Amino acid sequence: MKRTFHARARGWTTVALVALAAFGCSKKAGIHAIIPNDRPTVELTAAPVDTRDTSFYAYHLNWSGNDADGRIEYYTYAIDPPTTPNSDTTWFRTTKNEKIQFFSATHPVRGIGGVWRSTDFHVFVIKAYDNNGLASVPKSRAFYSYTIAPTVSITDPVPSGISTPLVTPAVRFSWTGTDPDGQFTQKPVKYKFKLLKRGDPEFDFDLAKQQPDSVRRFYAKTNFASWDSVGGDTTSKQYTGLTPNSEYLFMLIGYDEAGAYSPEFSPYSNICSVVVGLAGTLGPALALFNEFFFFQNQSGGFVPNDSQSWIKLEVPAEQQITFNWFATATPGSNIEWYRWRLDGDVFDETARTNESTDWYHWSQKSPGTLSCTVGPFSHLEHHFLYVEALDNNGLLSIAVISFTAIRATLDRDLLIVDDTRLEPDKLNSTFPFRQKLYAINWPSAAELDTFLYARGGYPWRGPVSNPPTQLSRPGVFAGYSFDTLGTRQGYEIASAGVPLSVLGKYAHIIWLVDHFGGLNLGGPTDPVIPMSTLKYMSLRGQSSTLSTYLFSGGQLWLAGGAAAYASLIDFNARGSRDNDRIYGPGPTIFSFSAGELVPGRMMYDFAHWQSEMACQLCVSTILKSPSAVGGWTNPGRNYIGTITAPDYSTLPARMNYKDIALGDSLPATRTSGQSNQFYLSGSLDLEYIDQPNIIVEDIDPDPLTVNEVSVLDTLMELHGGPLTTGPSGTAQSVTPVMTYYHGVQKPQYIFTGFNIWSFSRPDCIKLVDTVMHGIWHFPLPPPGSRGGGFAVRSSRPGAASARATPGSGTGTARLPVGKTRE
Repeated sequence: MKRTFHARARGWTTVALVALAAFGCSKKAGIHAIIPNDRPTVELTAAPVDTRDTSFYAYHLNWSGNDADGRIEYYTYAIDPPTTPNSDTTWFRTTKNEKIQFFSATHPVRGIGGVWRSTDFHVFVIKAYDNNGLASVPKSRAFYSYTIAPTVSITDPVPSGISTPLVTPAVRFSWTGTDPDGQFTQKPVKYKFKLLKRGDPEFDFDLAKQQPDSVRRFYAKTNFASWDSVGGDTTSKQYTGLTPNSEYLFMLIGYDEAGAYSPEFSPYSNICSVVVGLAGTLGPALALFNEFFFFQNQSGGFVPNDSQSWIKLEVPAEQQITFNWFATATPGSNIEWYRWRLDGDVFDETARTNESTDWYHWSQKSPGTLSCTVGPFSHLEHHFLYVEALDNNGLLSIAVISFTAIRATLDRDLLIVDDTRLEPDKLNSTFPFRQKLYAINWPSAAELDTFLYARGGYPWRGPVSNPPTQLSRPGVFAGYSFDTLGTRQGYEIASAGVPLSVLGKYAHIIWLVDHFGGLNLGGPTDPVIPMSTLKYMSLRGQSSTLSTYLFSGGQLWLAGGAAAYASLIDFNARGSRDNDRIYGPGPTIFSFSAGELVPGRMMYDFAHWQSEMACQLCVSTILKSPSAVGGWTNPGRNYIGTITAPDYSTLPARMNYKDIALGDSLPATRTSGQSNQFYLSGSLDLEYIDQPNIIVEDIDPDPLTVNEVSVLDTLMELHGGPLTTGPSGTAQSVTPVMTYYHGVQKPQYIFTGFNIWSFSRPDCIKLVDTVMHGIWHFPLPPPGSRGGGFAVRSSRPGAASARATPGSGTGTARLPVGKTRE
């Protein structure tokens, strides 16, 4: 549409009259020439083009004026002047030559890709005035302004479009909004909202739920005049006194600087349906956690004497213990305060005598009371911790922790915990020579025992495939002093098989998890696909005795290639980068930014992997890190003892796959046709850091002196392969896969993101010796005690097992209760 603009200008007649009048007033008569006043000109030097392609609503306008016989005094401009003759036009006066002008864009249209935009038609007109007051011919520019419509989303209660949240009669709706092309703010400049009750005559409630855009079409006719309005800095609205057993719709829009509103009406974003329940039936859901447990109630409640609702824990004796908590309020509510107490009567409101030391009365009520530190406690001392939370509806919930302090003596050397779920033995007592072949890649459960622990020189038993003349070879741990403990014990509560009272006897623990134990979904007693105990203990609502052991001061080597995954998968943040895929050739990512790799997780607290890590089934080369150079000395945990860098030169230069050329003979349990199950060359479970993860601590105990050093060493790295993409957007080519934490915050912790049995025997021995002797200072086994090929001698069929037996090491190998060697 073209618009034509007419402006009346002074012409020759007017100028002549003015000149004659001046002549007539003169006292001296004479003849003077009449010189006309030239009309000034104006040009728009920068303005929107006259087309629909304009894509903005704020424009930098520039103009210039010229007067051949004088000068430009000022300009006047108008925006969208009326086209009706004799209509009033508002003209703005200025002496400037530029202006940033905002134009409205209020008519919603759906653009490419379904993105909502808004548009309006505008006209800008400008005139220049000279020093005689004569105006130029006006110049105008007609154009369309466009803006990207803002978006809004209700965040609490969360609209689902499928289910209807149950809220209390006092409910708070909260929201967020964005305006991607805003000039002064990237948030809407105001919000409008409306609460519609089922049965209100103003609009059909069911129509609003079934056809959300009908709401927009109806209320847009009046520019949502009946809706309430708040500024852009307000992002919540509290309602009280809603009718129980009634259904409501809360509807929200946002406006941007150009006047555009958010036109997308959806039950998944800006329309929330809620049903109001009775206030007394709901309450905050409390979650409690620290380094060795995470427990979250699914709903609120107040039943402090119900032992079935208690969280039962073992905690380290002789140490202070910190408990943390938070509560999730019922939809539309918020938490008013928390408080806590140790033991006593929960109904006793006697005030504390001292907030810091009087733990046996309720603390002060505060929304910021989110943790407490108590202890130390003596061995077998038992206590109750009570935590209360109150919401703004007056609903109270309580959580109870029943805990017993256990002293970790750490007076024994080493416990190796077999938390794998490998293929079980295939024994046939009736026909001992008709054993079924193992179906899965080496090792089976029995083969792993032999590889790790065997004293060597004993005949094999079980599914013997090769001639039964081959004797076992010493295990890679043979010659060391250790006990072993298996976790397939049939406990419904899997952690009962690894209590702190057992783990706490050992100064060092090696905990082994395999692919199946890390990924299996069956419960601890599942006969086919049982999960590992580590995975079970890491689930929400369970306590980890392994983490409690670490908190008590024990040292751990965690390995297997699926161990970190087992400890983190229950906290997987759905919808985050690479987190929805199944563990396989593509990585599963756990990151700090997604709330997965955070305090309260063993990999964060103890391994000190605190940025981002990936778990992946792939092929990559494992090499000794050039960063493993040692040379440091620093105090240990809490500045007790001294830790000196190991001799990292004992690490294998490369973890080679098993190879007959490296002395890895096919064991008697596999036929020659199964050699591909033993000599592996394909993908393995790998867990690695894929973002910078520098851990620096102050190792000087003097509070006035700071001596910060790096306390996380990279021992082995991955080189090449289909590793995950790092923070720069490029694929990782070198990334840590084995680390050693040796700081002052926590006990020493070694993590290996691959297993220690799929590789060549010499490389596995070097890796074991670096940890056992180089880091933990165990005496090395006698030279040659684990070397050489498989021994061969005649033996009768069905001879004794080639597995390890008590006393397999140089020292004494004790057997804790619950473990029998097969």
